[in-house]
Amino acid sequence: MTVSTLNRLSIIFASLGTFVAGYLTLSHYQAKDVFCGTSSSCEDVLKSPLANVGGVPTAAFGLGAYLILLLFGFMRTSSVGAEFTKRVKVGFAITGVGFLTSVFLIYYALAAIGAQCYWCMASAAIMTVLFALHGAL
Repeated sequence: MTVSTLNRLSIIFASLGTFVAGYLTLSHYQAKDVFCGTSSSCEDVLKSPLANVGGVPTAAFGLGAYLILLLFGFMRTSSVGAEFTKRVKVGFAITGVGFLTSVFLIYYALAAIGAQCYWCMASAAIMTVLFALHGAL
């Protein structure tokens, strides 16, 4: 797969992540329940102690990360050489932290709360794909 294709894929997945994290963040600030089908697991997870850090919803941190990854993806389309490499390394670092955070949060949700949030699982999957894409870049 070409570098250009990998970068386009990273833009697509960062866009998907922005949607998911944006929906969760917006739901939090509007104090509305997220759509989770017939399950209440999403609400159990989103009302847990780790759903907010210092009064800021965890999803907002994810939203910020996805927006930065999206911006860097677009910036890489016109970058070459050392500039391109630097932007890939920053993206790789962000996705690495995001991946590890997602693994921890999913483990916490399953082990401590006994619930799973499909939106959170989707975000974790998207971050995992982005981590792999940045590794390949």
